[in-house]
Amino acid sequence: MLQPAKYKINLISVPKTNQRDNVGMGIRVYMTIRWGSWAEETQKIYVRAANSIATAGLWGRTMTRLSVPDMDSLQALPPGLASQAIRFLKAVTSHSFKMGFIQKDPLLHYHAHTTPTNGWEEWTDGDLARVCEDVPTAQLIKFAAYSGQRIGDLVRITPQNFAVYGRVQIIQHKTGRHVTLPLTPAMKKLGLVKDALNLIQKANGATNFDNSPIFMFETERQAKHWYYHWCKIWGIKKPFHGLRKYCAIKMAEAGCTMPEIMAVTGHTSTNTAMKYIKAADRFILAKRAAARVEDYENA
Repeated sequence: MLQPAKYKINLISVPKTNQRDNVGMGIRVYMTIRWGSWAEETQKIYVRAANSIATAGLWGRTMTRLSVPDMDSLQALPPGLASQAIRFLKAVTSHSFKMGFIQKDPLLHYHAHTTPTNGWEEWTDGDLARVCEDVPTAQLIKFAAYSGQRIGDLVRITPQNFAVYGRVQIIQHKTGRHVTLPLTPAMKKLGLVKDALNLIQKANGATNFDNSPIFMFETERQAKHWYYHWCKIWGIKKPFHGLRKYCAIKMAEAGCTMPEIMAVTGHTSTNTAMKYIKAADRFILAKRAAARVEDYENA
């Protein structure tokens, strides 16, 4: 059985050498455990970590060394990883102070230095052109680019999701939001989508057909493994979530309104959706706006 406290010691000490490796390992383990909320994490992970360190007599050697300069050095990490590490460490020190393991919270008044970031690096048309379509991973990538959905939602798609003709119905695993998308010609060209549509058509209302995931991955983790495997072969160094951003940008450049984009991506906040489309080509948007003004004046 996985023992979180065993790994959290690496996070709490944050040695000055190999920070990226130690913090990265701790964050990955923390994200894998996936407790339901920060309150539950406080009850489980933090208590176990603090108890383990105190029992082992390591508390004085770790937490007393954790100072603001140490935390500032975390800013050298990638922004997302740094913010997660800082958030975790602040929660640990706060809870440990309340439990009496330390007499003073060393990070009580510490505030992380925000680093401007453009978020996930989006895919480009050139990247997609390098993806060959003879493997399931390639079709998963193409479908993500056309639909703007997360990898965790795509690996759960089965033929049943295409039961309503001309549509794909998705329940987003992260938010529980129901998203219904029209099947575009580009989607229908994908071999695995064709197979699913043919299966639904042949079933003719019956329910005793193979309803396995169409992209042939059993888990999200397996899909990510093959994603990075093939991207390395194709020479692409982009995160899968960059496909979701790519789709949102394309819709913005095509003149879609914010509600239309949010209907596809499933976002409920315009602020969140704006993070995805702020990389859209401003010249294309400006050119379209100028054309609309000209049409209005000539009407």
